[in-house]
Amino acid sequence: MTALKAKEWKCKHRYGNSDRGRVGVVAASKQMFTHLNARYRIQEPSKEVDVPVLHVTLGHYALVCTFVAEALETIIAGKSTGGPDGDRFKRYVAAVVSLEKFLPKHNRPQNGVAIVDGADPDRAVFPTE
Repeated sequence: MTALKAKEWKCKHRYGNSDRGRVGVVAASKQMFTHLNARYRIQEPSKEVDVPVLHVTLGHYALVCTFVAEALETIIAGKSTGGPDGDRFKRYVAAVVSLEKFLPKHNRPQNGVAIVDGADPDRAVFPTE
């Protein structure tokens, strides 16, 4: 991916706040659940025409989006920043709050994702520091 394309995807969080970007987040989430041996969160399709459905929390989705944003930043900067990141949690919270407005408020499968805490009114509420 070019730096220009990475900037385009990073703009307004397109990687997580668009149906087209969701495809990548779903693929990355599927890899994460497979790696963590949480395959029960992946519902494979029963028919060839169906798509796999991932059962995630808003937090899972936001975490993957946070990692995608970091990868895009690396592409834009042309180098990895490496080392500990003291601001990652703040960026994660910002991602959760941003995605709260975009993602469904139900737990039914939609575009390959079922947000299991979709109907929870407190799913994006964090205690004040």
